Amino acid sequence: MFKAIIFISTILLTTLSHAQQTENKPYSAWLNLGLGVNFLSSGTESGSSYNLQPEVGAAYYLNDNIGFFTGLGYTPYSIESFGSKAKVSFIDIPVGLSFRYDNRFFPGAKSLFNMGLFFGLPLGDFELDNVKIADAETPMGLYIGGLTTFAVSKDLRLGFGTTVKFPFGDVVNTPDNSALSVAFNFVVQY
Repeated sequence: MFKAIIFISTILLTTLSHAQQTENKPYSAWLNLGLGVNFLSSGTESGSSYNLQPEVGAAYYLNDNIGFFTGLGYTPYSIESFGSKAKVSFIDIPVGLSFRYDNRFFPGAKSLFNMGLFFGLPLGDFELDNVKIADAETPMGLYIGGLTTFAVSKDLRLGFGTTVKFPFGDVVNTPDNSALSVAFNFVVQY
């Protein structure tokens, strides 16, 4: 398993480091306006919700293809129980490696692939009809994001993307809880 991860990582890094790049800036910034599908289970209750999930991000590149990124995002979770919704929201801070490359499927398009960790800061407790039912935790987890953009002017690009956030631990202080967030984004990139 470990050898497979090393092999795949080597191929990915070699491919991305040799991708042809022209007129790249050493930085990139973007705004994701997305619709997210969030899954949360807590004890015997589970549910999914559809919410707006905006996110801003920025990356600084050490060479044409590889750099570091960070950002701020909003992630709400909810479970419907007996006609009411139990909900909790987080401000997420992702950090990690960013890979940029010319997209070979869409001529003229550029793509970013971001992979790292995120830290969630709760914006309140897990509440049902404005009554606290559990404390919100401070989750940490895996963050994967990708975007593909097309030039509309010299410095502005528009496109689409996805983000996935998978917390490693609890998001609320209840037995047996798990969460997953997947967002599909409209992207504005500078």
